[in-house]
Amino acid sequence: MASDPLYALIEVFNVTTACVNQFLNLIEHKLAGLPDNEHYEDFDMLSNLRYSKDILYRQQRQLEQVSAWLKLHQLLGRIGWWTTSTEDPKASQPAKSFLRRYKYLQTRVQKLQAQYQNAISNLMNNINLKKVENASEQSKRIGKLTFLAFLFAPLSLTTSFFAMNIGLMNLRLKTWLAVTIGLLSITFFLMVVNFSGWIRLLQNKRRHTTKKARYL
Repeated sequence: MASDPLYALIEVFNVTTACVNQFLNLIEHKLAGLPDNEHYEDFDMLSNLRYSKDILYRQQRQLEQVSAWLKLHQLLGRIGWWTTSTEDPKASQPAKSFLRRYKYLQTRVQKLQAQYQNAISNLMNNINLKKVENASEQSKRIGKLTFLAFLFAPLSLTTSFFAMNIGLMNLRLKTWLAVTIGLLSITFFLMVVNFSGWIRLLQNKRRHTTKKARYL
């Protein structure tokens, strides 16, 4: 039997590395299927991505600690382990094999971390773009309401005035039409002058927000 007690842990390390590799397969499969899942809202998906990235960070730390322990065991000639005076070549092989496996697992974790970070960045960009689109739609609805307000305010004013004084003065329908058309013309002129400025302001703000969202 090999004299190095590390040789006795071969099965433990084999099971551990296989479990970690299977766990990374699960994380990778989850990342591949998450964007296509319609049951997730954007913010729920974002929290899931961040949580998975945090798990990968903790897994990376554990792999680094085990790799550091194996390297220390290899460099110090297994100081602290009970060994016989005769070097057994069979006992020196497990540490090298385990180091290669853990290096491979660390590389996989680093790649998955980068993929999750890219997914988080893309999702943040999509969320910001949706906010910009919602703000644009809201500004259009506000513009329509403003148009209706400018339209009905002069009509309600002239209608109320003429309705209250229709029996006191010799007011005719032509007079009401002339006054109403005059007020509407003035109102629409002021609205067009101010509304064009609002449109330019909203467009500039939208372009600025869109550029900012794309570079996040």
